[in-house]
Amino acid sequence: PLLPSLPGSQRVQRSCFPCSRDSTVRKGVRAEALRVSDAFVVRYDAARQAGLPVHADDSHLSLTIALNELSEYEGGGTSFEEVGVTVRPERGCAVAFPGSLRHGGQCITLGVRYIIAAFLFVDGGWEEPSYWHIS
Repeated sequence: PLLPSLPGSQRVQRSCFPCSRDSTVRKGVRAEALRVSDAFVVRYDAARQAGLPVHADDSHLSLTIALNELSEYEGGGTSFEEVGVTVRPERGCAVAFPGSLRHGGQCITLGVRYIIAAFLFVDGGWEEPSYWHIS
């Protein structure tokens, strides 16, 4: 399983990778080959850690999952330097991207934002696609 040690892992796998049970994730990566190397909750607080500088992750794939409503904070989102896009997903939605894609947490100006940040590797290696579509 994708998240073998976490409660509800089968539900997370079905939610995050619904097409992978019977086929393959984009670029031929099977869900069974994905391994979570680290995952944790991040709290962005306008009065403390409001954002995160632009950086790249040491993972094949990274993903963030929004844990609270957009109405609970102002600003924020994950920005992608190379493509000039900031994504502000609604609660429960995930943003997945190659770990090498430079990104940062935009500063929030009011309230508190919670996300899960997860870092995944592909068993047997992974050839990063030359393009990614961010919408």
